[in-house]
Amino acid sequence: MPFDPVLNCPRPVTEDDIEREFWRLVASLEETVEVEYGADIHSTTHGSGFPTIERQPQNPYSTDPWNLTIMPLHGESLFRHIKSDISGMTVPWLYVGMIFSTFCWHNEDHYAYSANYQHFGSTKTWYGIPGEDAEKFEDAMREAVPELFETQPDLLFQLVTLLTPEQLKKAGVRVYALDQRAGQFVITFPQAYHAGFNHGFNFNEAVNFAPTDWEPFGDSGVERLQQFRRQPCFSHDELLWTAAEGAASRCEIGFQLDEEDVPEEEYQCTHCKAYAYMSRFKCNKSGKVMCLLHAGAYECCDAPEAERFAGTNHTLHHRRTEEAISTMHQKVADKAALPEIWEEKVEKFLEEDATPSLKTLRTLLNEGERIPYDLPSLPSLKKFVDRCNEWVEEATNYTVRKQQNRRKNEKAWRKGSRAAEMEERDRELRKFENITKLLKDADRIGFHCPEIDQLRERADAITKFQTDARAALAHPSSRRTNEFEELLEVGRGFNVDMPEIDKLEKEVQQMKWNDRARDNRGIFLSLKEVGDIIDEATKLQVPDYNDYLIYYKEQKTAGMNWEVKAKEVIGAETVHYPQLEALSQQAQVASLPVSQETLAQVDQILNKHREVHKQIVSLYDRCRDPDYMKRPAYAEVAVLQKELQGLGSKPSGTLDLEKEIKRHEDWMRKGKKLFGKANAPLHILKQHMEYVMERNVDCFDISQDKPRLPAEPLSREPSPSNDKLHSWEDPRFREVFCICRRVEAGMMIECELCHEWYHGKCLKIARGKVKDDEKYTCPICDWRVRIPRDAARPKLEDLQAWQDEIPSLPFQPDEEAILESIINNAQEFRSHIAPFCNPVMATADESETQRFYLRKIEGSEILLAYETNFFRQELHKWSPVAPEPPPVLESSKSTRKPRPTKLQKLMAQHGVDDPEALPQNLRTKPHNFKRKSSEPSGSRPMPLQPAPGRSQPGTPTAHSFASSSGPSMGPHGPVLSGIPSAHDHAHPYATYSQDSYTSMTASTNPSPAFAPHAYLHGGVVGTPTFGHTSHIVRTFSVRLDYQGWILLSVGQTPLGVTAGEDKILGDKMFGELTNGDEESTGNKEVSSVDRKPIDDKDATEATKWDEGGDNMELFFDGP
Repeated sequence: MPFDPVLNCPRPVTEDDIEREFWRLVASLEETVEVEYGADIHSTTHGSGFPTIERQPQNPYSTDPWNLTIMPLHGESLFRHIKSDISGMTVPWLYVGMIFSTFCWHNEDHYAYSANYQHFGSTKTWYGIPGEDAEKFEDAMREAVPELFETQPDLLFQLVTLLTPEQLKKAGVRVYALDQRAGQFVITFPQAYHAGFNHGFNFNEAVNFAPTDWEPFGDSGVERLQQFRRQPCFSHDELLWTAAEGAASRCEIGFQLDEEDVPEEEYQCTHCKAYAYMSRFKCNKSGKVMCLLHAGAYECCDAPEAERFAGTNHTLHHRRTEEAISTMHQKVADKAALPEIWEEKVEKFLEEDATPSLKTLRTLLNEGERIPYDLPSLPSLKKFVDRCNEWVEEATNYTVRKQQNRRKNEKAWRKGSRAAEMEERDRELRKFENITKLLKDADRIGFHCPEIDQLRERADAITKFQTDARAALAHPSSRRTNEFEELLEVGRGFNVDMPEIDKLEKEVQQMKWNDRARDNRGIFLSLKEVGDIIDEATKLQVPDYNDYLIYYKEQKTAGMNWEVKAKEVIGAETVHYPQLEALSQQAQVASLPVSQETLAQVDQILNKHREVHKQIVSLYDRCRDPDYMKRPAYAEVAVLQKELQGLGSKPSGTLDLEKEIKRHEDWMRKGKKLFGKANAPLHILKQHMEYVMERNVDCFDISQDKPRLPAEPLSREPSPSNDKLHSWEDPRFREVFCICRRVEAGMMIECELCHEWYHGKCLKIARGKVKDDEKYTCPICDWRVRIPRDAARPKLEDLQAWQDEIPSLPFQPDEEAILESIINNAQEFRSHIAPFCNPVMATADESETQRFYLRKIEGSEILLAYETNFFRQELHKWSPVAPEPPPVLESSKSTRKPRPTKLQKLMAQHGVDDPEALPQNLRTKPHNFKRKSSEPSGSRPMPLQPAPGRSQPGTPTAHSFASSSGPSMGPHGPVLSGIPSAHDHAHPYATYSQDSYTSMTASTNPSPAFAPHAYLHGGVVGTPTFGHTSHIVRTFSVRLDYQGWILLSVGQTPLGVTAGEDKILGDKMFGELTNGDEESTGNKEVSSVDRKPIDDKDATEATKWDEGGDNMELFFDGP
């Protein structure tokens, strides 16, 4: 790619670059370039690029004169007299070129014309030399390479010689160049040398043709071929004879003629290679044939020259007799005399008539144009006829009736720069003076045609129209509208601009306006239609005193006043519906012209108001129906509320319905609070309940998930995550783990004591925080371990009480069905585990079953308080891990960190502690602040705690669940107290120095504070023996989904640490496992002593805000 020094970058290759490179390579003596050129390809074998009659008879281009398969045989081409097809001359040749493929200097055989057409492809550059400079060109070539011409005199016939145009121009030869592109023809004239090359891939087709003026060049071409002893392509004499024969009918010759066609080789001169068609000299000895120029002079045999012209050994063959040739000559002469005959006819016709008929002149012109000869009178006759035709064409504009509306339609689409010019031309043609001028021009030109008579008739008709129009306009009231329209139509038909036409148009339009105005008074019209009528009257210059115009102006004023009032009422903040109703009635009764949009808007508001009021009354009546099942669903109310938001004011009955809606939504808010979603939108309630049901289906499953020994995951490979965690159809997914009771997925961790596997995601333990030397105890084995929860878990009894309120609601809640499913599912599970919650029947052998059901209960989203407390106490009794028994669990709150409210964010942004200190524009609503008591609430039940004393080794102690008021009540009946246990409760996965039997009462004081996460570094904490304060450490295994099993250190390590050190180590390790982001400040499942508020005098203050009925507790630890 050439480099552009101006732009400092490569530029595209142009055709000039290719041309310069071509001639540089031609002139170079050192560089060699090889190209391929598909030249002289026979179209008879490979087909033509043009359509043919045989293949496509219906294609109009199959018979087009420019079709190269038709051109050589055209009626005006002499080649049609050649009897055989000559490839390249009468049959096209194909040329497929590539870049730099070349055709060298040459002219056509027999000095014929040639036509070259490019079908497609890149440019083909041609260089041509006029036929007059052919001899100069040949001399220049001989001077350039004389040695080649000495050895090959016919060098130019071989198409192998190329000389640059600059060298030829220096020798005085005229050289022209042109670029041929796809879809273009190139014509070469007789004796014109030409050469060229291709710029790239292209496809051309070429053929020769011979018009009548070619014959002299053809004869010279035959002589030149004879001079260089080159074989001609056809017999020139035969072509002339056949052409002469075709000009007249054949005549019989009364003598023996040798007129049978013989092969060309039998009448070709042996010496000069010329075809001796008309007469030939034949040697019977040798069989050689000679033309008359070399007959006898050429040694055809051993006979002397004198004997060659006589005797029986040599014969002179004649194709035609002299009489036949004379007759043919006479016929050709008669045809050649046609020009003189035509000249005499024209001269005689013009002398006989001073105003000749245009029809006769056109006939003579047509005859003269068909004569293939230069006629002296033809140009002047053609000029005269053309002038007459121009007059006729101009006169036709006035003699042919053209509708005025058609002329206007023609103007409508005229656009662009020529629009003004075209309009000016049309205006000039529509002048009446032009008709008079045309009649004078016809007399001056001196010819006759029917259009002259028609134009005179039209001029008389126009004069009569002007007289009638002036009479009608003088007394317009005495005529009807249709009479004016008929007269106007007559004037438009002349296609001439006249002032009478404009006056008639104006009068007709005014009369039509009066008719329409009269007809429209009895019908309803919009404000726009009335304005259009007034605007039309102004445009038509209707006088102001017109009665109809005065009426419509008054109507427009009244309609505009109505529009102003209607828009004021519609645009008001509170729409006054009675006033809007009055405006609607006024527009209909008085038939005021108002806009359709405003009237439709008024009707739409009124209709919507009526429809909403009807819905409100219907809903209110239905919501008070004694039959609950006939009350409307809450979804209907939600749709109505959206419709009410679009109304400017509330219809009557809205306040009563809103009270019922608030009562229903208060029930929904109560449900949100049960699930710890007090601040969430109302629609979240159903979504969360569906989530609760989905979790409970897995956790409360009693058909597939049954008590079993701890199971291992199915595969040692990394566990894939699967959304269908409770798919019981596939056996490989039936083994469930963790508190969620789902299949293995992601990172899983094993409890050291119960060997159950838990999902790291369920326990909020980050994969990167798990250390090799850490040990884990699950929250089922150690009640102090916190279970992360995203939402609160309501008690089943609270849900049942919440469900009992449904019949009293005004609407059927959307959550009714899912609430019933949740309660039924939980109740079915409670009934199933009731036999395992009997303290009388419970034994140590059932500890694993109790652990299994406690795991399912803890994973559910519903709190079964009694069952949870029972299983926790039992598991602590059989396998104690914590030094103290678990407290009684009355509620299960979310462990998520509370998000700051908008008010808290504003306070932090402005650095204030009191909301009253905020700027006045940022205060949203009054807030009520109250202290949270530092003492435990009196309403909260005291947790069950172990007795302060410990029994001696080997001395069992009775267990009892007792309170100050007597036996405690569970969901399945009373729990007996004072019943001694009949078995030991040693933990199956831990070793202790002694069994511990503890008596639990409701009045036991809380145990000392113990870190809820101390189990992380200490493993399983067993009951210490008397006189010892050490803890027993047991190892655990961790399974990571990306590296298989890791077995950590196994053994027992006494740790003599204090309670404070134990808390610090536990909090640190839990923070590393959970990335420090899972510790909650509102965990209600931990003993109340774990986060005990301190006095106001200390650095920590416990504060409780009550915003909008939603309680949020924030605890701040002191130093």
